[in-house]
Amino acid sequence: MSDRVIVIGAGMAGLACARALKGAGRRVLVLDKSRGIGGRVATRRVGLDMGAARFDHGAQYITVRTPEFSRFLETLPQAVGPWQDGTAHPHFVGLPGMSGLPRAMAQGLEVRQGVEVTALDPVPGGWRVMAGTDAFEAARLVLTVPAPQALRLLGDHPLAEALAGVGMAPCLTLMAAFPLDAPRPFVNRRDPDQPLAWIAQDSTKPGRAGPVTTWVAQAGPDWSAQHLELGRDAIAALSTPE
Repeated sequence: MSDRVIVIGAGMAGLACARALKGAGRRVLVLDKSRGIGGRVATRRVGLDMGAARFDHGAQYITVRTPEFSRFLETLPQAVGPWQDGTAHPHFVGLPGMSGLPRAMAQGLEVRQGVEVTALDPVPGGWRVMAGTDAFEAARLVLTVPAPQALRLLGDHPLAEALAGVGMAPCLTLMAAFPLDAPRPFVNRRDPDQPLAWIAQDSTKPGRAGPVTTWVAQAGPDWSAQHLELGRDAIAALSTPE
């Protein structure tokens, strides 16, 4: 049986855990079903007639609340920088997109992308992790995937009961690009009582200069849940004047 630890999920939690384990001298393998890493700390590149644009369509920024986290970010000077968004508390963003931060955190780690774990089987001395026809063995497992995904993998494991009570809130996101001379009335705006609870001028973040002005608008959890099953055209029609 392998003595390594397998971390399932290459989001911020999974990468931070893997770095800590490797720093403690453990052999670590990180598996993630996506083509990219970072989970909700993500950047999407889109080709447009006006030119290519990047959007931070998940987490918009990170906030430093502890000296330990501040010192950690100082070790990644090329991957993170301050965003001058006019707020009282400093916000930091990945460079050149939010995905730059998890990519930097993954340096030196063994990360396999595009590997969707389908089953977890306890075996003497550890676990067998199945991903399609591939199998990986580990002495320990760490699951950092969302609770519904973890539940499907755990089956009747004692942790399943606790995970069953974890709620997930959806978030519909709009990505929009405009010419550089289009109006730019603010950097960001937050109003939890409105359908679009958060609107940010994404192109004001450091490293985002390009041929277009980009905006990201994220709907609140209630509005997102109410309209989650609608198609894109139907959602767009909700805001189209008659």
